[in-house]
Amino acid sequence: MLLIAMRRTRTILASIAWSVLYWRLVGNPLHAQQASLLADATPGLPADSSGLELDVFEADALIWAVFSDLEVMHYDTATQSYLWLLSQVDHSRAPEETPILLKHLRPLAMIMPPPDQAKTGLDAALKQDDPTRFPPGLGTRLVLWWQQQDPLPATPGNQRLEEHLTRDAFALHKYAQENDIRGFDDRGEIYIRLGKPSRSKQVTIKKSALLVSPHSSKVPENEFWVYKHVGYDAHYVFLRKTPKQAFELGYATDLIPQDLRNGRRKTALLL
Repeated sequence: MLLIAMRRTRTILASIAWSVLYWRLVGNPLHAQQASLLADATPGLPADSSGLELDVFEADALIWAVFSDLEVMHYDTATQSYLWLLSQVDHSRAPEETPILLKHLRPLAMIMPPPDQAKTGLDAALKQDDPTRFPPGLGTRLVLWWQQQDPLPATPGNQRLEEHLTRDAFALHKYAQENDIRGFDDRGEIYIRLGKPSRSKQVTIKKSALLVSPHSSKVPENEFWVYKHVGYDAHYVFLRKTPKQAFELGYATDLIPQDLRNGRRKTALLL
């Protein structure tokens, strides 16, 4: 009942207050810290986004809190905060704000076609670590690009942008990788590009001829994703060699255990 009551609240402040409480209860300090940043920095935050004044850190926290918790009633405010954040790359920024800007530019490059990246200057920007060296007008062009992606411009909200930010938040949570500059592993990038797979499974060896083999026949830890709505051969294989390593995009042949690759008969049995 508490969850239902809190999600019916019609103010951004109540939404973020719930986010802080929820993540503290489940013991996720990262989520609580990000949500607390916004709650502490914007006391009495109005529901009307036209009066919303945030800095780069607060805008990032707002985007993350809303799309992580799927607060649909606040999507419009969060997407406007995102577009505002993109526009800020056209202004001189403090060095500590650079990682926040790049955090949103990198996922955008994952879905933007290369010709559009060249046209907007996004590809050139991602080669720089200093926003003062970004192509002039980059932020304005990125905002315009997103406006052009709106599938239903006559309706409120930009559904394509909302979907992108939802996928980004999910990837940062589900496929987080601290040592990766993207913030997630290869699974996160494919998820941002294509969304949820139509089918996902782990490939294992079940044939008895191999199970009784003197070889170890160990298949690497893996995830096999299929996207039927994309195409017949749209499938991706992710593998990791040890639990401490990140999942990496690989090939179907990588699933063949190393000790079977030199044995033609055993390889045929596996396939």
